Amino acid sequence: MENEIWNLFKGIAVIIDDGIREKEKSTGKGESVDDQIVNIVHQLRSNNIVCVTYDDIPSEDVIKSMTTISFLIVDWKFGNSPEGTSMGEAFQKDNEQKVISFLEKFLENSFAPIFLFTNEETESIKRKLKENGIYSDNGRNRVFVCQKSDVSTIDDIKRKLFDWIKQMPAVYAFKEWDKVIIETKNKLFIEMSRHHSNWVKVIYDRLEEDGNDVCQDFGDFLTKQLLYKASDYNFDSSQFGEEIKDKEELKDVLEGERYIRYNENNLPKQFYLGDLFYCEQKKEYYLNIRAQCDLSRHAESELYFITGTEYDIVNIRNPNIKIQHNDKRTIEFNIGGKIVNCDREITEINLNELSEELKKFNQFPKYHFGSILSKKFDYFLICVDGGKCIQFDFRDFHVKKLKIEEDNVYETFGKRVGRVLPPYIYDIQQKCMAYITRMGMIPLPNEIFN
Repeated sequence: MENEIWNLFKGIAVIIDDGIREKEKSTGKGESVDDQIVNIVHQLRSNNIVCVTYDDIPSEDVIKSMTTISFLIVDWKFGNSPEGTSMGEAFQKDNEQKVISFLEKFLENSFAPIFLFTNEETESIKRKLKENGIYSDNGRNRVFVCQKSDVSTIDDIKRKLFDWIKQMPAVYAFKEWDKVIIETKNKLFIEMSRHHSNWVKVIYDRLEEDGNDVCQDFGDFLTKQLLYKASDYNFDSSQFGEEIKDKEELKDVLEGERYIRYNENNLPKQFYLGDLFYCEQKKEYYLNIRAQCDLSRHAESELYFITGTEYDIVNIRNPNIKIQHNDKRTIEFNIGGKIVNCDREITEINLNELSEELKKFNQFPKYHFGSILSKKFDYFLICVDGGKCIQFDFRDFHVKKLKIEEDNVYETFGKRVGRVLPPYIYDIQQKCMAYITRMGMIPLPNEIFN
């Protein structure tokens, strides 16, 4: 399995070390160069890994071109500063800051691992990285601070990569998924170009006739084509590590899967199915459930809103009722997670308490096999907008024509704070439509069941 994982990283490696190109020229002339990084470059190339070398920190524009590399090797110390002088200390501090700034920008743009090589004591470097927010003690780091003497062969790099994957299993999932997506992406464009060299014009023009944000729509089209045609995934679940049991961590992961938080950098230029608004003054949410094809046709759109409010997730109960002996004197009633202890000879006080809890139990929504059961006009959406649970009421329905506001403030509805993603928004949309279009039927008499 380790060989298969290593093959996932066989792409382009970038190596940044002052003077590396001169050292490579020397070795090319047959001269001996005692340098670990140069030796590693030779070993990587002999293993069919393409190596791109820089002898200075690349500019920000170059960083954006490095997002798809397999891994990055950086030397911590650049240049030779005057030793034992204030000028030397300033020179060293300036170079360290250049490396740190580069690492910050790279980590924002790429998920590739970074090997930071040094001859210095590693803990002091880790401390400087932590001060700048790019290293932590929890082990989930993408920067490996390595003594040059500890990483002298390609096997040492492999070992570091495998250790990293154990700490961050998402790396393995990312690389395996990326392999399939890259293959599918190339096949998609080769296949479509066989039909016509300018097929993109045909699709783009059709979308332009139908939509407002045509660039987004065209990107969505290509992404959906990838989704339909991607196959041959081969994930090894044993690489995914231990189960997450912390409640807040679980909620955070689920929010990332079902919800996009809007900010000034990612706020769309048009309205979308699933757009979530929040009015701070009224403490109410408004969720747009109008079909996307209707929203894309006009700069000003009629939105269909259902209203929601924050709901305390502790009131979503387990549907089971259990009765068990607690000890010789009491009986324990577990009513959907709420415990009621009664004397063995149940008193009137006990009966009243049980009755009240059962009434509450009937009113509360229930968690059942991964879903939340509730009344026909309610929908409970959990883990959105900072881990909140929102209760939507299909009876509180609004139709409002809106146009995009530059300041993202809308009268009555507050601000657009995020977007609920499929399939959750489709589930909400379908259940709301089922409630609105329900048939009126004569209710069954209670006497039949009493």
